[in-house]
Amino acid sequence: HCHVETLAALHNLYLVVVGDREYPPLLAQCSDRHPFVFVYGDVAAVCDAVLLIVGNADLRSIAGGQTAAVLSSGMDRIYPPRHRNLGHRVACLGALVSEFPFATPPRKHHFHRRKSPLSGLSAAALVIEAGRPSGKLITASAAADQG
Repeated sequence: HCHVETLAALHNLYLVVVGDREYPPLLAQCSDRHPFVFVYGDVAAVCDAVLLIVGNADLRSIAGGQTAAVLSSGMDRIYPPRHRNLGHRVACLGALVSEFPFATPPRKHHFHRRKSPLSGLSAAALVIEAGRPSGKLITASAAADQG
């Protein structure tokens, strides 16, 4: 059982730089990749990503594998706040990823900025639901652009 009261007490927090063997290989191929990412949890969960699920998916329905989630804020600012426990659970079972340093609050442009890292972590993308216009469609478009 994994339980973390605060993200300040992390033992599995990594700063992974382009060129490190832990830097996600598919993300390293993206032209708009960030030079580094913070990973909280199992780095292998980020490096081995296969399927990006965009939309509201029930984690219990994903058979096998690990889950990685990309944040639009610093690790200590999980947004929305009601998803804090979910964030900790994801980190315990897989990993949280962010290109933003601690104390970075979520900002509107951060959500759009994380679209390429989201799609760049995986070999395929599945959009569960998306309205028009939608940030989810931006992620799907980024995935298509990345092949």
